[in-house]
Amino acid sequence: MYFKSLNNLTEDIRNWIPSLDKDYDCVVGVPRSGMLVANILALKLGLPMADLDGFLEGRMLAFGQRFDHVDTSDFLKTPRKVLLVDDSISTGTALSRVQEKLNRFELIHNITIAVVYASPMTQDLCDIYAEVVPHPRRFEWNILSSSEVVNYAFDLDGVLCLDPTEAQNDDGPLYRDFISNAEVLYLPHHKIGAIVTSRLEKFRPETEEWLRKHGVQYGALHMLDLPSKEERMRLQAAPKFKAECYKKFEFNLFIESDHRQAIEIARLSHRFVYSVDDVTMYSPNFVANKLVRTRQTATRRLKLLASAITRPKWFVGKLFGKISTRVK
Repeated sequence: MYFKSLNNLTEDIRNWIPSLDKDYDCVVGVPRSGMLVANILALKLGLPMADLDGFLEGRMLAFGQRFDHVDTSDFLKTPRKVLLVDDSISTGTALSRVQEKLNRFELIHNITIAVVYASPMTQDLCDIYAEVVPHPRRFEWNILSSSEVVNYAFDLDGVLCLDPTEAQNDDGPLYRDFISNAEVLYLPHHKIGAIVTSRLEKFRPETEEWLRKHGVQYGALHMLDLPSKEERMRLQAAPKFKAECYKKFEFNLFIESDHRQAIEIARLSHRFVYSVDDVTMYSPNFVANKLVRTRQTATRRLKLLASAITRPKWFVGKLFGKISTRVK
């Protein structure tokens, strides 16, 4: 799976800019994700910006320094060279709708259609693009709002609502009160595949009521069937339980609140896990490589320790050699 964060997007746009023509008059974004790209490009290029509907109606949202002297009400009455941008092209369906909309207007402008991320099958459908990113792929800015969430498994605390404090997490009345009144973090726009939480099964009524109250639609609610918080902690059951549900029900992605659990779920499930707290897509390969590096480091340390015993002069020379190098 290919993953792009907002930082990746900004950096990729920055690297793309030198290859773009320098004589565009304005940037137009396709709502919603295309507006993110349009904002970045307009700011870096110092150009006016519009959303697609505003552009078609002759309205601009903002003007760059190069056009401070221009009458904004007449800006689009003159033929302009326009950069029409979106974040990505997947199947080409959305782009077709944009082109149909453009064709309904007798526009006098020269329009270049551009996307930051094209796919191998659709890269020829736009005029220019910054990078080809194959499927499967996920983007930070729409990973939770995409209709694809119907195939995702979601953690609950730390994703849909705030985590409980230590005081609230008493496995008793304070925790029941927390569940009933937990502050919302994210409410899905679409039905999600399932909620997989390490909350205990005994708290199901309060959990279901909170979800109902906030209108969260989901396929299933999987909760940990253990008698107490202490037993859950003793068994360190949360990552294993989540990984088992992830594999059993074959979700396309797991959305986890904590990066440490995300790493463990990816390791146990051999599948991708998205961590909300550090905005990282963890893959089984990443985990495997990390474990290999850890073992290699441990092996080197053991060898060095053995050398301190069997070859003390060499060890002291190597140690002081490293120290003197660092001082320099």
